[in-house]
Amino acid sequence: MRIQEQFTVITTLTVAEMKGRYRNTFAGLLWVMFNPLILFSVHALIFKHVLRIDLDRYYTFLLSGLLPWIYISNTLTQTVHSFITMREPLLSFQIHPVSIIISKSIDSFINFIFPFGFLFILLSQIESFTYIGILLVPIAMFFIFVTTTALAIFLATLQVFFRDTQYLTHFTL
Repeated sequence: MRIQEQFTVITTLTVAEMKGRYRNTFAGLLWVMFNPLILFSVHALIFKHVLRIDLDRYYTFLLSGLLPWIYISNTLTQTVHSFITMREPLLSFQIHPVSIIISKSIDSFINFIFPFGFLFILLSQIESFTYIGILLVPIAMFFIFVTTTALAIFLATLQVFFRDTQYLTHFTL
């Protein structure tokens, strides 16, 4: 398959994944924002105010750790069994197996970008960021995406040969 055809397949799979995830839900795409915002709020409340963790710029610390972790764990748990569950389409159509993992990873990454951007803008009103730090955010996000996608491809391939991989992945995460 040519690169342009691969791109079309990945785009189509990503859009289908996004539409299918929130079909017949009340809030729809707003769930992308609610889950990380609720987790961020609970962690901020518990650790900063109840346990009184005295850490400078705690909200920035929380943002830089919690939201990428949500992305990484969601991506790995959603993709580890993809080759098994998508066996029939993979055998029926000329789809490269990695396209499925990349599309699911892109879907999770889009679901990570929206709450990250919202919280980043919100935190920029509370805390000050350096310009070099802001310029490095896209580079860090790129490396998070590439590393997570590569790990997802590895785990999904491993799952084909060792069915316990899915359980070990859930346990490890």
